[in-house]
Amino acid sequence: MRGRLLGSDGLPLRHVTVRISTPADARYVRDATATTDGEGRFIASMLPILPFPDAARTTLVFATIPSNAPPHHGTLPHRALPPGEIDLGDLQLAVATRRR
Repeated sequence: MRGRLLGSDGLPLRHVTVRISTPADARYVRDATATTDGEGRFIASMLPILPFPDAARTTLVFATIPSNAPPHHGTLPHRALPPGEIDLGDLQLAVATRRR
């Protein structure tokens, strides 16, 4: 899968590492990581754990791994993930709030 990560201000999240995960009951490997380029674009692979229909649907959770920027997160609910390459387009993430 590929896409472009944007911050809450609409600007690209440049050169950040992002973790992409699915719920525990999903049919995909639960985590993939990718690093965005200078325009916020990323490419990541999530391989199926079990055979699945062409129109398999799952929720994707995106979370940047903090380095020198505040962490961001976002969710794409109930997304169709057919086998092969999929372009998720622009994904706007929110600044993560700290849990106490």
